[in-house]
Amino acid sequence: MKKRTIFLLPVLTCIVLAYCGMPQNSGLSTEVSDTAKSSDMAEDGETEKDGGRAESGETEKDGEIQKDSEIEKNRDMSESYNGMSETGSNPDGESDLPNGAEASSEELSKEVVSVPVLPETGGSLEAFIPQGWELKDSVSFDYNSDGIMDFVSVLEYVEEPEDGVFYRLSPRILFAVYGGKDGEFRLDFQDINLIRARSEGGVFGDPYEPLTAEGSSFTIHSYGGSAWRWSEARTFTWRDGVWYLTLDESSYGYGWYVTHASRYDYDRGIGLQQRRSDEFSDMEKVWERMETEDMDSEEQPFDLTYEIALEAPPTLKQAGMRWWLAPDRMEEKPVDVIELAEDVELSDDQVEMPEECSLFDDQDENNLLYHFFDEDSGQYYIALYQMDEKKLSVLTGADQEHFGDVAGLYQGKIYYVAEVRESDIAEKGWTENDQVIGLDLYRMDLDGKNRQMVFGWMLNEEERENPPYLSMSCEFGRDEMVIEIYRGDSAHPFYRMSPDGKDVRFLGQVPEG
Repeated sequence: MKKRTIFLLPVLTCIVLAYCGMPQNSGLSTEVSDTAKSSDMAEDGETEKDGGRAESGETEKDGEIQKDSEIEKNRDMSESYNGMSETGSNPDGESDLPNGAEASSEELSKEVVSVPVLPETGGSLEAFIPQGWELKDSVSFDYNSDGIMDFVSVLEYVEEPEDGVFYRLSPRILFAVYGGKDGEFRLDFQDINLIRARSEGGVFGDPYEPLTAEGSSFTIHSYGGSAWRWSEARTFTWRDGVWYLTLDESSYGYGWYVTHASRYDYDRGIGLQQRRSDEFSDMEKVWERMETEDMDSEEQPFDLTYEIALEAPPTLKQAGMRWWLAPDRMEEKPVDVIELAEDVELSDDQVEMPEECSLFDDQDENNLLYHFFDEDSGQYYIALYQMDEKKLSVLTGADQEHFGDVAGLYQGKIYYVAEVRESDIAEKGWTENDQVIGLDLYRMDLDGKNRQMVFGWMLNEEERENPPYLSMSCEFGRDEMVIEIYRGDSAHPFYRMSPDGKDVRFLGQVPEG
């Protein structure tokens, strides 16, 4: 890669508040839409096209896995979607600001509250409360089983709302202190990523719900949204001096009707997903059946239930850094070195820096992944920011007609989606409307090399006459992944496969019928 060393003064991040549409689960899943497009396509000789393909001619009920002859004619690329737009709206276009308030870009970019470092020791819990902050919540329990009471608590910054709205991001501090025989308390950890801020609950307002504790574990809770509502509960357990995420539960649905529930049990190493259709036409059918048969919501089966193998339990710090809202808490993202892939020709001025990005595609404890569009070249590019090295790598993107979305980081690979258009498979190479009729999933190394197509999906011949909106979602587990194809009002098929695209299996669809 081409390397450039740059010298930048650290700049405070101008944070756009993340008004929430839907919970994210420990960084395991990233929803992918087919919105904006653009960036250089790989030449045929650069891309492996035989990984993880279903046998030629294999089809399923309403769509078809791409045939080998069609694979040869397809392209690369992608962008990501975290259940909200960049303008503070949820996926349905409904504002999530409290009480119908509207925020201008100037209001959304107010100064971020600086987070203090808590003292290492103190004679009481109150000794850990900095000036200008207050104790929001606290639970007491002997989590290290030494016979002395310990505390897990939450601090929040003291501020007054403007017209009933908290416009700037004031991270809440989650921290633990353990008691000693000398009467002193010692700081165990502090974290600003895991507790949602006042402004991150949608129309319902502050999403915070009280801490709970049992044995050597504590659980954080949140609830928010508007007509579409979500809930989150994450349990952390103390073991041999380290806090681990052991249980992660979330739900999403319309009012009381849950359309998506997940339960990730890291002690068992199994994640459970339950899905129902969120199309109103499908929901109304279920509601009518429930009324006719006198059923309650718990008795109504889900359209699809599946399990996915989980990686080892992440530590509390890892869980916080992998959460999709974590980049918003970073006060600065300095870059010392920019590396461009060999086929990327951009000046420093054309590269979007991580400080300028308002919504990241994926993140973990070491990296931030995002994409940007360059008007001069008419291309999209994928950017990987490595925090420890303060290095930004800019990788090959796709042209505007094929760019899909960045699906995520997994096992040292970047996954992204490319759109397949009618012209890609037409004999003459073009059609009048040239609509999106399929999606391809690619992966590549962190330096942009070893690009490989691992999965492809195409509409059937009948649906290509009037193609629905298409997008692809990827959920990564332990040595496996689950893919959902969103296709408008039609049933969404789900597939399970290995990370390299092998052993593709059809799981089912939503709705089931």
